[in-house]
Amino acid sequence: MVRSLELCLLSVLMGITSFIAGMAPLKLPLSTAHLNLVSMLSMGMLIGTSLVIVIPEGIETLYDSIKDHEEAPIPRYIGISLILGFMTMFIIDNCSSILENFNINYNLSSDKVNFESILEKVKSIFKSPLTLGLILHSAVDGISLGSSFSKEDTSLGIIFFVMIIIHKLPTAFSLATLLFKEGLPQSLLQLHLAVFSLITPVTSVVTYFILLALDMDNEFTISIMLLYSGGTFIYIVTHVMLEILTGERENQYRPPQSSDSDSTIHEHAKITGSELGISLLGMLVPIFMSFLGGHH
Repeated sequence: MVRSLELCLLSVLMGITSFIAGMAPLKLPLSTAHLNLVSMLSMGMLIGTSLVIVIPEGIETLYDSIKDHEEAPIPRYIGISLILGFMTMFIIDNCSSILENFNINYNLSSDKVNFESILEKVKSIFKSPLTLGLILHSAVDGISLGSSFSKEDTSLGIIFFVMIIIHKLPTAFSLATLLFKEGLPQSLLQLHLAVFSLITPVTSVVTYFILLALDMDNEFTISIMLLYSGGTFIYIVTHVMLEILTGERENQYRPPQSSDSDSTIHEHAKITGSELGISLLGMLVPIFMSFLGGHH
């Protein structure tokens, strides 16, 4: 009873703080130049989070779960889990093209979305690889947190909570910033942010009670899912980098009096020195935050 109450309170705290962190960039009076810098910082934080926190956490959990089985093909588990996560996001992102080849009417890819409908607002989440990928990762975080609290020793659950919230807060900030830069209406942006903020608390509580009822210990499965979410994170980072580096650069660096779209292929990928510096700073932020969380 105490553990379930503790988990519920921590989950509520996580959901509220994540939403507040995501709302921060929406309340800041940012010019276009400042928004570009914040976007580069957010991109760097996503890269750092995936490579410094998410993937190493999955690898460590995997080793802990099968440390007594030296013959286990751990590198293969790692590679397969990562590539499956990447492939999942790649398929989702290109689903509209695949379905169009079979002459299937894929409503989610329509540019004319009626945002007045609740159903269409929900569909907008599936149109965003960034939001969908982070939601999948957040679900895995919730499963990990709920599983850790299902054990007798809840100290592991507290450690998981600290580690999750350490990378969830900057990720929420990055999600809101990048969606805002993409021009997503604020009402939809808040919906995306709310779903992202709630998915970890909800899945953690649901996982806890399921494992409690079934009396299961699935640390190996959790490690594979963490690595799987790491693969989705890698795709998200790739997608975000391409969006930022090619989104607004095309118009910014297009040569005057040029109508040839091919003439900007190499030019629009350039970034300024300040943007390069701020993105590198963003990559270093998760390293600093990982030390705050300690080693588990």
